[in-house]
Amino acid sequence: MLPEILAGSYKRYKEDTNVFATWLSKTARACGYKPPNSKDSESTSANASKITNPAPQGARLKGKARKEAKLVAEVNNEPSKDEPPANVPVIRYTTRTVDLLEQAKVVANFKKPRVRMPLSILRVVQRAIQARQRCAAWFQKTGAKNHDSTDGHAHFINILENALVILESCYADSDKRARASTEEQKLKNSVSADTDGDSLSNRFNLLNVEDTNDVALDVAASDLTTAKKSPTSTARSANDVYELEIQFGADLAFIIFCFFEDMHRIQDFLKETWKKYKAGTLDLMTATFTTNVAFDLIRRAEDDIITTAPGLFSKPRSYEQISLVIFYADSFSRGDDPETRMKSEFLKITEFDAFIYLSTARTLIKFEQLASMKLAYPQPVPECRISYVSRPDLLELPEVKKWEVEDRRLSQLLMDLTFHDICRDAMVKLRQQDALIEDGLNIALRKLRKEGEVSVWVVFASRVLLDIQEILGRKAGEAYKKLQDAGAAASTILDLKVDGQTLTPGGSGERWIQKDGKLVMKIHEMLRVWIIDNPFPTIKKRWLAEKGPDNNQFHPMDELDPETRHFLNQSLRAKGRDVETDPPQYILDNAKKIGIRQIDPAIEDSFIFTQNPLYCGTLAFNLAVNMEEAGITLSNHHLVIFGVSHLYNALQQTGILNAQWPDMDRIIKLHNKPLFNGQLPTTPKDFHTRLCLRLGFSMKNFARNQRTSRSIMRTAGNRDGPMIAGTPTSTIFREYFDGKTAMKDCLYRLEALIQASEPAESRKKWAARRHLTPLEFLTQVRDWMPRTLPDMQIDYITMTRTCNMLLKRIRSVINERLDTVHELTNHEDSNNPGLIMMVLAILNEASEIQFVKEEVIRSRLRLPEGPQLEVCGEVMQAFFEETGIVVAKDSSAPIAATDS
Repeated sequence: MLPEILAGSYKRYKEDTNVFATWLSKTARACGYKPPNSKDSESTSANASKITNPAPQGARLKGKARKEAKLVAEVNNEPSKDEPPANVPVIRYTTRTVDLLEQAKVVANFKKPRVRMPLSILRVVQRAIQARQRCAAWFQKTGAKNHDSTDGHAHFINILENALVILESCYADSDKRARASTEEQKLKNSVSADTDGDSLSNRFNLLNVEDTNDVALDVAASDLTTAKKSPTSTARSANDVYELEIQFGADLAFIIFCFFEDMHRIQDFLKETWKKYKAGTLDLMTATFTTNVAFDLIRRAEDDIITTAPGLFSKPRSYEQISLVIFYADSFSRGDDPETRMKSEFLKITEFDAFIYLSTARTLIKFEQLASMKLAYPQPVPECRISYVSRPDLLELPEVKKWEVEDRRLSQLLMDLTFHDICRDAMVKLRQQDALIEDGLNIALRKLRKEGEVSVWVVFASRVLLDIQEILGRKAGEAYKKLQDAGAAASTILDLKVDGQTLTPGGSGERWIQKDGKLVMKIHEMLRVWIIDNPFPTIKKRWLAEKGPDNNQFHPMDELDPETRHFLNQSLRAKGRDVETDPPQYILDNAKKIGIRQIDPAIEDSFIFTQNPLYCGTLAFNLAVNMEEAGITLSNHHLVIFGVSHLYNALQQTGILNAQWPDMDRIIKLHNKPLFNGQLPTTPKDFHTRLCLRLGFSMKNFARNQRTSRSIMRTAGNRDGPMIAGTPTSTIFREYFDGKTAMKDCLYRLEALIQASEPAESRKKWAARRHLTPLEFLTQVRDWMPRTLPDMQIDYITMTRTCNMLLKRIRSVINERLDTVHELTNHEDSNNPGLIMMVLAILNEASEIQFVKEEVIRSRLRLPEGPQLEVCGEVMQAFFEETGIVVAKDSSAPIAATDS
């Protein structure tokens, strides 16, 4: 299922080392290795089966020694790609690192036959070494004070590297061939990486350590099977897995390093996603949804880290606590000597600052300190250059200038969001409705403003927004335009007329039943308050006109009024600040020189919407989910789509209709099971029978010796008809938008849905892997959404009105031309069962005519398919030409009789 805390780099590292330890331990035992104290140093499971050590090698393999050779031969094979049987327990053992070298010597010295290390085993241990080396290089380059962690990395690296040196004879030949075959591909990858100067690989160039992220090396320790008991036996009593003994505390820095490393991989993936959106190859809702999923994965990973070490980490300031494990930032220090600060180089923005998103965090921390003071909008947020009063020369650095731009933009967004919260809460209270579920970024920043939370996922979400703004540039506001266009289209489709306190449906008067009225009202309010006529831009404009910002520089404390000065002093003391000591004179001089000013609110009234595509994409997705549900409920109530689909299929199969209806074809393909029981009928008899069965009539009514009268057909069965359902994806996330289900639970269900939709081969592959990495799951989500969104956006409301109009026109023409009267039945909420009974009668007539044809076939009489059915074809053809909603029928591609 979905990954827990460390299903990325660290989880992969742990599994890689376990794969190597398991292969080495099992192979060493097959070669005669005897653990020094298996009871105390190896087995950590009370239920572990006893390990029988084979006898040492002899000049000639006989008896037990021959079994050993068979075991070695099997371990030499590549690991199994299939998932172990579910009923085979996994017994885990702990192996000390000091024992690895002894095991490696035994394996390397075993010559009859010579042990061959599978290439996949070699690659995973090399990948584990590279992961450790990257982390060790980080501590060396940054000078982070974590002596225990540095020694721990060096120890594990030396153990694994020395083991490979000892085992070189077991893999030298295959490794040379593999290196030769992959050299060209590595060159291509390096060229490709050079084209993206901001990729994770390039960020690690400065560490001189390769970043291997080869997901193809998917080997688990439990895949390494032992020898079978007999040549014909396939069962195993247990699957032994050997794990290296690693203390959590000693490995904590490595865990945090891998956590940030995974975030950068996800950040690069999201950049690629939004570049696709900008290029027009990906839609807004897919890009937004994928980004929101990424935020949730990071949030849960951080929560798992906090849960694992509650004594070290806690919210609301978990970012500082977690990042300080791998990096000491001067901005977190308290009470430093000013002279030390001035001489310090910590104010320079380095690649290592970017690795932990330090600049973004500093902007958030700065705003959180002001937000805690509950100041009125617009809050007097200082520019980030206030941090450089001791080093004004650094303001000319390109990276500092970039931070100033991002600091201003993010601060302006936070200021407007704070004001938006006030307006939002007031509207929710006034209308007595729950607020809409917003995007992951808004949720994160509300945590910051309301609870003072500066956590890693909040910082990450903010950094991603800045990336999106940089990628989209002036096109960032297009997302808001798309949202408003979607809202206008939804309003046109609903066509609700406001009559005082009453909403009257448009179209032909098709109405929803009473229980679905709340949904329609919810959509109407969403469009009116949050999308089309959102009052916030107007409120902001008026507020700033009356309470405009002070464009002057910041005032000294002495110039403030007594009440404000007292409030600020109290707030500063509560945060441990010394408010009595004046700063040195050179600090004051530098402050005047660089001109520290407060950040004015954004001039644009809709700034929080135009500069946050995530808000627009999330609201658009919410609207699409609700519009689909509204259309489905209307369709199920009126049944006209159901009736017309059967008429349309009959006309297509008989060749009467010379046109195709793309929208209807799409609905039939998507809902083949509820509409036709999974297979399209192809004969007049089946047309009628299938419709009756889907209406709930009994099979006994269609026996050859029983002709069902029209009166029985009118009273028997379930005339409510089959109920079509929305797309599974929208069904899942409707509960999320309604506040009934957490995002985490929705993602579990989404993953199961995606897996179930994959071909059998792919499902077997993913099942064998057991865990998806965050990047793999995000890739699946990004690929899945464009496939499901078109189905979610089918306009069932307009389709219901169109089908209702079409059936009424068919009835009118039949009643006028033929000696047949189809009566309509008055029914509440504009639903008329008489229309579906008319369809039933038309197909019944076609079925009866087919019966007559079969009886008189010898006389070669030529009879029509059915007068009413032919009239239907004529009316439908004319209706299509009038409305222009169809295309000419392609004779080379007839409608399919079945749908898989």
